[in-house]
Amino acid sequence: MLRHIVIRSLMIIPTLLVVSIVAFILSVSTPGDIVNQALALEGVSLDDDRISISNYHKQYAQKATQLGKDKPLFYITVQPSHYPSQEEWNEVNAYNREDIKRLLKSNIPINISKEYIANISEFENKYFDVNDSISTEFKRDWKQSITLLRKLENLLPIRKQLIYLANEYQDTPQIDDITNMLTHIPQDGKRSGLHIPSLRWHGLDNQYHKWITSFISGDYGTSMLDAQPVFIKIWSAIKWTSLLILMSMILSLFVSIPLSILSAYYANSKLDRWISGISLAVFSVPIFWMATILIVYFTTDTYSKWLDIFPSPASFYSETQTGLLGLLGKYFGRLILPVICISLKDIAYLTRVIRADLIKESAKEYATTLKAKGVSKWSAMWKHILPNSMISTTTIIISNIPLALAGTLIIEVIFNIPGMGRLMYSSITQADWNVVYAILMLISLVTVIFYLIGDVLYTLLNPRVTYSGDE
Repeated sequence: MLRHIVIRSLMIIPTLLVVSIVAFILSVSTPGDIVNQALALEGVSLDDDRISISNYHKQYAQKATQLGKDKPLFYITVQPSHYPSQEEWNEVNAYNREDIKRLLKSNIPINISKEYIANISEFENKYFDVNDSISTEFKRDWKQSITLLRKLENLLPIRKQLIYLANEYQDTPQIDDITNMLTHIPQDGKRSGLHIPSLRWHGLDNQYHKWITSFISGDYGTSMLDAQPVFIKIWSAIKWTSLLILMSMILSLFVSIPLSILSAYYANSKLDRWISGISLAVFSVPIFWMATILIVYFTTDTYSKWLDIFPSPASFYSETQTGLLGLLGKYFGRLILPVICISLKDIAYLTRVIRADLIKESAKEYATTLKAKGVSKWSAMWKHILPNSMISTTTIIISNIPLALAGTLIIEVIFNIPGMGRLMYSSITQADWNVVYAILMLISLVTVIFYLIGDVLYTLLNPRVTYSGDE
């Protein structure tokens, strides 16, 4: 038994490792620049004409170093052999690395790539120097030119734009240098050639290692929306989700167990068929549709004053210092309807599962012996058959807790409850990826832990279950 628990516990490590790698790959693949977002929170932006380009590049490099974004992505990378070494790469300003990387992917030599980007940076600096003395139209044209030059997807529109600037505005700075550099780059922005891969080892000094060690230590970073620590935002939200799951579990068990006993006691009767049919129908209804119907018909007096039973969805305030009991006491009335929405599908599912287990247990020899001894069927059902049937049901209930996290997402969004689900939804829609991937990792951790708990409970509740190697 102990050996089995230790093995299952150790399996958590590779599971979470795989999840963390997938989450990290997604985090670095999502659109947007986290360094730019972090600077924007500090009021530093390229759109601010008071900040020079060179000053912005300097601050960008400092912030990239602070966030660890100037390091290699992983312990090992596979990249073309003509890519610079990490030492050479560290000498490149962090702001220019993506642009240089784009040129390198097109087989443009590193020296030409660096020189080309350096000339563009000078082009940008000249713009800042003469910013106060140029017209609005020139500012617009200049910014468009810089965007084209850095993307370098096709040289034809770039050359047209440079000719336009040279003809329209006299003494346009740095155009000659950039025009000369364009001669080293093919018309379509690419050089033909074979990419020869090379394997490079970067050690522990990489972005993934920093990311996973920070997560293990409890440092989930800061939100890209309001600069709040991610841990505080998740801790505030997890209380609401825990409260919803706890209330829905209690309600589900209090309703499903009596219904299951009635259904099993009167098996194959009209009552049994009604309970099974309604359970199947409820389980088949999408939870968002069910929630919408309940809100429409039972939170207003539009259709009848007798149907205005529950409070309408409104704003909830997540006080940091308030515990679960405090939230329950303050918002109990407004939590009833969302808890019912979550519980209905669980009630329908558990009723059918427990009923099947009760009928299976009722057919065993000990149930026949109880009947022969004169124990009433109802008493035998409650005192003997139900506890034995709950062995497998308990593990199902425990393993359903992680699934409830997914179910609460829709309910929290519909009812405007500030839990983990709504936090995940709002973070995705607003591209707050630090919060999204922290929640993803926590949900994965909760899932594997509760599956382990369910496995251990099943073993403890059913002594007949043994594993190879157990005494």
